[in-house]
Amino acid sequence: NGNGGKVIVWADDVTRYYGSISARGGAQSGNGGFAEVSGKDYLDFQGTVDLRASNGAVGNLLLDPKNITISAAGADAVAANDTFAENAATDADISAANLVAALNTANVKLEANNDITVTAAVDASGQANNFGLEFEAGRSILVNANITLRSFFTATANTSNAGVVEANRLATTEGVFTMADGTTIATGSGVGAVAGNITINMSTGDAAGTAFTSGDITISNLTTTTTAHVLINQGGQTAGSDILRTATSLITATSVALDISNAANTTGVIGADASNPIRVTVTNLEARTQNGGVFISSPTQGINIGGANLGGLTGINTGTGVLSLTTVGAITDSEAMAVGGAATFAAGAANNITLDNS
Repeated sequence: NGNGGKVIVWADDVTRYYGSISARGGAQSGNGGFAEVSGKDYLDFQGTVDLRASNGAVGNLLLDPKNITISAAGADAVAANDTFAENAATDADISAANLVAALNTANVKLEANNDITVTAAVDASGQANNFGLEFEAGRSILVNANITLRSFFTATANTSNAGVVEANRLATTEGVFTMADGTTIATGSGVGAVAGNITINMSTGDAAGTAFTSGDITISNLTTTTTAHVLINQGGQTAGSDILRTATSLITATSVALDISNAANTTGVIGADASNPIRVTVTNLEARTQNGGVFISSPTQGINIGGANLGGLTGINTGTGVLSLTTVGAITDSEAMAVGGAATFAAGAANNITLDNS
């Protein structure tokens, strides 16, 4: 009985890790432990980490260099397998295959002072265990290939985490979260997988919210199970930081909350305009802007305003901004709306629009 402990492998200069860490929960009870493998200037990660728990929650593995690129397994043919270099001239790689393997024995968090870039598909749906993946980047997160997980996915770009925002964070460009057109982040995938929520955050860049500019969150396809939820929180402090979509884009979940949460971002919008709305297939929707417009379409079903599971919002609030909601099914509301600009609801010729909250 008992929780797994903590193991930290760390060096001011170079860490070469080829071994195995075990910080498991007890056989009868207890949660998995915590492991960090880091090298301030250089990290060569080729070992294994087991943070499972037979009768408790899985533990967390942290890897945190300057830049991380998740690439194809071909990068592992060189001697410096999965090399993370804090001050390298080029991005350090972790192979998608090694990341998938790690997701069978721990929740995995990749933390970069600068950027995280996904260039090869990550598919953990065939693994036996339901563990999740978290990205945290001092600047940008770029998803250029599919991510398929058995459990949750969480991402924070332009983080305000002081442990990540160091001198290595390059302030020359804004922090963004961007998915390539047609890519998909899917959770709860695989036989026996659990409902996995998807959470995407844009933070302020530092605790004071002034040092680093924020940019847009641009999504392609976000897909969860029928019992999971999506939260997209645009908390960047730079005015005009939006929540946008690519040409091929759809959010599929039980509920979605879309939030322009930073009061300084008075012009941020959800969806570019009525011709380029955020597309959703969800039962429940909540949204907020700080005076920007909200443009949503549901191309496959109706929608209820209110009842989103994540984010803590109430209905829809646009300040002085406009609202455009278009569906192919009935529109209802279970929570209040506050829309200072023009509001347009379109549910098709045969579907009811019933708005009876305050």
